[in-house]
Amino acid sequence: MTNKDRLYDAFGELVYVLAMADGSIQPEEIEQVKQILQQHPNGEAIQWSFDYEARKQRPVEKVYQSVIDACQEVGPDPEYLFLIDLLEKVA
Repeated sequence: MTNKDRLYDAFGELVYVLAMADGSIQPEEIEQVKQILQQHPNGEAIQWSFDYEARKQRPVEKVYQSVIDACQEVGPDPEYLFLIDLLEKVA
């Protein structure tokens, strides 16, 4: 897995963490995520990661730690601007 692949995986995981902040993922959140990710060249990979976490329903704390580990491993990247925009729209 390349650093970019790992980063996109982490993006999907972090969107899952945000959506689960209230204890469950709302249908509106799922639709919002899909609409935004359709605009991104690697949106399918991010969507896959989000969907995977939603199906598996891993504990949010573990998923969040995985995101932190991935972001530390990858380091600075211009794609974080997209992530911030995505999180603001979903929140």
